[in-house]
Amino acid sequence: WGATGDDFDVTTGLLESFPISISQLKSNQAELLKLSRQLRKEQLKHPLVTKYAGKEMGNYDMSKCRHITDKSDMIILESLGLSQYWPEVLLADAGLAKVTGERPGTRRSWPFPL
Repeated sequence: WGATGDDFDVTTGLLESFPISISQLKSNQAELLKLSRQLRKEQLKHPLVTKYAGKEMGNYDMSKCRHITDKSDMIILESLGLSQYWPEVLLADAGLAKVTGERPGTRRSWPFPL
């Protein structure tokens, strides 16, 4: 699966078109919640702050979080009985997650205390 958006909003259309139901993941809910907490902590360690139109915009370098996101993706595939498609997921990710490098002036630290 893949989703597109503006990195800020989750639309009703996106949620309604998502190909799986949250009920399909119930059996692994605790493990996924644990990973989501780990991911949130890990994201904070990998900021990307770039100026756009004179304003600093923050994001996260998610490539540094793969050790967590890969685990959650595999749990989801297993929940759906689709773990045999892990190689295809990795191939799709390699094609979709185009790394273009950082813009000039990008910082890897937050301009404010956390």
